[in-house]
Amino acid sequence: MDNEKKIYFYTSNFFKKKLFDKNQIGELYKKIHLLFKNKFTILESENLIPNELNIVVENFNSIAQIMKIVEVKKKCPNTKIILVLSEFINRDTTLNSFHINKDNIDFYNSFFTLYSNMKYVKYLIHKFLSFFPIFFNKILIAVLYFDIGELIIPMRFVKFNKHGKSISLINIMSFIISFINILNFSKLIVNMWKVKSKLNYAYLNSIKTDVLFFYRYKMLKKLKGKVDLILKTHPKISSNLFQDVNQFNIFFDFQNLFQLNDLKSYKNILSFSGELNDYRKLKIKEEFDKKLNLEDKYLYEKINSDIKKILNTPNQFIDESLTDKKVLFNLHPKKTAEWPYSSPTRYYRSVENNTIPLTFASEHISDNFTNKSTIEVSHLVDFLNDFFKQKEIYIKKFNNNCVEFNKDSNIENKKILTSVEELYNK
Repeated sequence: MDNEKKIYFYTSNFFKKKLFDKNQIGELYKKIHLLFKNKFTILESENLIPNELNIVVENFNSIAQIMKIVEVKKKCPNTKIILVLSEFINRDTTLNSFHINKDNIDFYNSFFTLYSNMKYVKYLIHKFLSFFPIFFNKILIAVLYFDIGELIIPMRFVKFNKHGKSISLINIMSFIISFINILNFSKLIVNMWKVKSKLNYAYLNSIKTDVLFFYRYKMLKKLKGKVDLILKTHPKISSNLFQDVNQFNIFFDFQNLFQLNDLKSYKNILSFSGELNDYRKLKIKEEFDKKLNLEDKYLYEKINSDIKKILNTPNQFIDESLTDKKVLFNLHPKKTAEWPYSSPTRYYRSVENNTIPLTFASEHISDNFTNKSTIEVSHLVDFLNDFFKQKEIYIKKFNNNCVEFNKDSNIENKKILTSVEELYNK
């Protein structure tokens, strides 16, 4: 229908193999559709639609991508952008990465500068190639992006190193050209030498994550003054960038309440999903520091087996979509010791999978999300001993809290709808 109200959901910052990858923002994508379905039609678009209302979820990892958005807004100022923020902003310097502070920022800046330079060099190469006729442009891009990992690295190494095939001419060129900044190069070498004893895969991978978050924030800053409304997945997400923009918290109200299955039907009693790291393993180990007191031998052995499996799993990202959903409890320790906030999206994901999220009171992140959408335990072993004696009481209280959370959520979501309708009709 010509008179239907449309919102365009920008997809180009969530592409995988040239396709929109909904899995990257699964719950958020679903929530946006549920929130607006009775008022608007949500249409996916690879481009920002000029003079229309667009939803853009922050995940900017390309300067070319962000410049296209800025250019549309400049040429067509009536283009409206609802920006969705799902990551915390640390000291208006980077996203997340709360271990970065004034004492170590110089160390990280050497990596940030190198990566930013590499990305900018790649951007300039693409701009230069755009002057060629389209046929030659495509040929040159194909050559520059051709994976030459297998040609220069033995196949047996490539098989065990998933990054082996990511070597391409454009990456090599941008890497080499970036080192023209000799001062930063020397700083990088000095900084790496200082931490040479830590240089294992896990440490380097953590630096990589920090660098990617920094660059995303650097791109986000280019949207200052270009955004009309902000939706946040957590009330504590804040920045000086968008102080003059109306901001709302988008809540994930639960579609289903928890239902307990036969205990022997669960694949796991305890499970974990997300980024498994040393801190989270240590926290889980601390919470499981004494013997279970359960009469049920099956439960006793199953829980001990689950804990052992988590603690013996190598540090990695555990994708919940690839794990068995038949889980009774999902453990939710903080990401790092410095991490100050709750994780409502992860709690929502657990509840929607008919799993109870467990948080730990000793981590001091108690807020409305942990109080109403998780069971916050003082000690994991004590909780488990008590839970299986009075399951019905615990489950009834948990579901009642979820119902209360939904009431709060509906109030906030109505405010969002009102504001978005006003923006649409502006």
